[in-house]
Amino acid sequence: MMKKSEKRRGAFTLVEMMITMAILAVIFIPLVKIMMSATKTWWFARAKMTIEQDGRDALSFINKEFQGAYRFSMGNLIYNAGFEGYYNDILDRDQPMLWPAADYGDVMYNRSASSAVVASGYASVTLNAAGSQYAYIGPGGEGFEIIGDAAGTEVMFAFKAKASTNAVVATDVTGSVELFGVPLSPAFDVASGVGISSTTWTEFVSTYTLAPSANYNVVFKTTNGGVIIDEVSVRPIKSVLLDLVAPLTVNVTSYIYVSQTSGGAPGEPESMFRIDNRNTKSGDVIKRLNCYSVEYVAGSPDAGITTRFYNALAENLRQLEFRIELPSEGTNSPITIRLQMGAKVRGDKYGDPTTFTIRKTVYPRK
Repeated sequence: MMKKSEKRRGAFTLVEMMITMAILAVIFIPLVKIMMSATKTWWFARAKMTIEQDGRDALSFINKEFQGAYRFSMGNLIYNAGFEGYYNDILDRDQPMLWPAADYGDVMYNRSASSAVVASGYASVTLNAAGSQYAYIGPGGEGFEIIGDAAGTEVMFAFKAKASTNAVVATDVTGSVELFGVPLSPAFDVASGVGISSTTWTEFVSTYTLAPSANYNVVFKTTNGGVIIDEVSVRPIKSVLLDLVAPLTVNVTSYIYVSQTSGGAPGEPESMFRIDNRNTKSGDVIKRLNCYSVEYVAGSPDAGITTRFYNALAENLRQLEFRIELPSEGTNSPITIRLQMGAKVRGDKYGDPTTFTIRKTVYPRK
């Protein structure tokens, strides 16, 4: 039998339990913190690797597309500037859409695969008569629009010209960018002078800063006649589609180009890079880069660019910019693409996301 003075040892006392819990807390709390830090680091590394790979994949796709694009079309604000038509039936091409009708006297369109009348693609326009004039009308009949902040947008205006084979006098052409509705007051122009070659195409280039929130026309004039014009382009020197740090620098809503390797003729559906939003279940807005196939619709009220289908290239974008590096070289200038992605660690509510920036300079095919 147990003596009355003996104590039962089958359970812990409250003091012993408190001491044990304190010791366990000293051991396990740092261990839990280490595990949480390791998990956070793993999520960060995973997110960073994902956006880096997405960025490289997207840039590789853009590079391949640009290597097979018509140089005058890359970022061109003037749609259909190669004088190709946008029709369901490729044989129904009496004149290109978005340009004025030809009278087949003073102004006529050329459609041929011959480099004698076409710089590239399938069509050009000839100003036959002395003193004739020709102007771009645009999808809405109001030229093209410049958007952006109060500083304006610096653009590169370029076109190719040559003398027609039946020109009997020295050929000339002046191309100008004019404010829509204010004729005879060009914002800037470039003149060929007298004596354009009839055997080779010559590119004429000029740069200027256009005011925002305005519509502009491109106008061509000739004093003596007999000039062929093709590959007209007005392109921002810096096309910014997205910049979350400096949103006021965004000056274009899309970046359109015409691919030579898409399997279709020029004037068929083009391609367009655009930034779209994807909303998550938690309410976050994810910036996504998509590449659309687009075409033009002539009939109102749906006139303008219509998207057909798209490829999602990357998500978590923070900046996308296309820059013409050497404007003086015209369409031969290399274009630098700057793509910035953002990674945010799960559970991290402090500070900006970690960014990853990648650049690529694309040299056009000769």
